[in-house]
Amino acid sequence: MTVSKAPKNHPDIAKATRERVMAKIKELNYRPNPMAWCLVTGRSFLVGLTVADLIHPLFSEIAKSLSSALLKKDFFLLVASSESDAVLEDAEIDHMLAHRLDALVVATTRSPSENCARSARRATADPSRPRLSGFSL
Repeated sequence: MTVSKAPKNHPDIAKATRERVMAKIKELNYRPNPMAWCLVTGRSFLVGLTVADLIHPLFSEIAKSLSSALLKKDFFLLVASSESDAVLEDAEIDHMLAHRLDALVVATTRSPSENCARSARRATADPSRPRLSGFSL
């Protein structure tokens, strides 16, 4: 526990201990494991975005704007492009959900498949997390 507390200036860590830990962190180029943090907090700080076509100006602008907004809140955006293929889109959604994302945005040009709808219900089983579906521009 000392290693995780030292960089945060936790009051349980003596100054000398903190200095030793910080020196080792620098020496070893230590980086915290975000997956371990996910297990502790229940949050991944990851948001998934699957789009029909990443090169399309609308979808690329959505990805750019969403990424910029998320970074300000210490979230990271994962992007996938389905190339308007329903089977590929469903696989991308399942793969992203397996990574315990905090949110998933599906920007598609077609009606969602049954698998997509089923995945959305599964992804929002936690009632504390909001769900928005079925809106269009």
